[in-house]
Amino acid sequence: MTPPTRAGKAAPAASAQASRQAAGELRALQRLRLAVTGTADLAGVQECIGRGLTEGLGFPAATVGLVDDAQLRVGGWRQPGGEGMSSLPTMAIEDGGPLAKAFRQPGRVVRGELGARPVAICALAFRDQRLGLLAVDLPPQGLGKAGKLALERFSARAGEALAGVRMCVDRTRRLAVEAERTRISIEMHDAVIQSLFAIACTLQGCAQAVEGRDPEQVRRLEECRRLAEKTLAQVRQSIYDLWPAELLERQFLGQLRAHLADLGTLDRPLELEWEARGHLADLSREARQALLSVAQEAVSNVVRHAQAHRVEVVLDAGSDPVRLQVSDDGCGVAQDPMRPQFGLRGMRARLAPMGGRLELTSRPGSGTTVEASIPRVMAAAGPERS
Repeated sequence: MTPPTRAGKAAPAASAQASRQAAGELRALQRLRLAVTGTADLAGVQECIGRGLTEGLGFPAATVGLVDDAQLRVGGWRQPGGEGMSSLPTMAIEDGGPLAKAFRQPGRVVRGELGARPVAICALAFRDQRLGLLAVDLPPQGLGKAGKLALERFSARAGEALAGVRMCVDRTRRLAVEAERTRISIEMHDAVIQSLFAIACTLQGCAQAVEGRDPEQVRRLEECRRLAEKTLAQVRQSIYDLWPAELLERQFLGQLRAHLADLGTLDRPLELEWEARGHLADLSREARQALLSVAQEAVSNVVRHAQAHRVEVVLDAGSDPVRLQVSDDGCGVAQDPMRPQFGLRGMRARLAPMGGRLELTSRPGSGTTVEASIPRVMAAAGPERS
């Protein structure tokens, strides 16, 4: 009987090793599925990724950090149990070290050192969005080609899991903020607005009661009434700014429809079509007010001059520049578009402080299009412009 050769013994051993690696990788991926379905916070998904690396792929130690893209840093490191790399400090991505190299090729293994420990690093990304970074201690026998490929496959799934949970967390926070803003705006409307309105009416009644007997008292009461009405307008504007994007769009359209109704009865009905793109909440109060004023003036021109059946208003708050387009199917403009009766000078004056522009396109018999544009950097909401 011929004894088995060394090659014959090695083949079953290699096959067993490959089976163990495949089983470990499967366990690691199962943990990632749990991260998406059973974890509601980023710390939880970091823990699941870390356990997938240690308990699934068998690395001695692992840690997972999160990207702060605004600061270009990685921090918030978490390690599943034990000691090791969990106390790593926040690190800059673009400092020329291993992190910078990892984020130049997300999902690929990079060798380096973190906290004086030799590690393998993988940057986690999804659809070109930097999300986090995982690092594992190298095993005594080294990573090897199979281990490197397994880690890269796992990092791709880890990036997807982290992106999914982060999207849910961001959406939950955004909904909570919008719910709170809506609650505050409703309370302001029901309490403050009504009280200010009552104060203004009372002051007006007092002024009328003493009219003709005490001119100085009338003057003071009128000043108080005007102050109350001014405050009322400011509070209404504050409520307008607090409302979520969907309510801002309804407010914009509502004011536009109200303006159309205020123009009086038309010889022919004018159909108003509306489309909003992006979020009005991304725009500053000044930009929203300027665009609303331009839209109202443009609609006024349609009513007065165009003999139109339909006017279409499209506001794209997500473009750069931000654009407002008002188009009608009327008789067109034959006169010089710079002439003041068309209101264009007033519209341009409203846009000018923000670097905005206004263009008119028209041909007799083919309708008219008025387009206002404001550079996004000037129209965007921000602490310095809101």
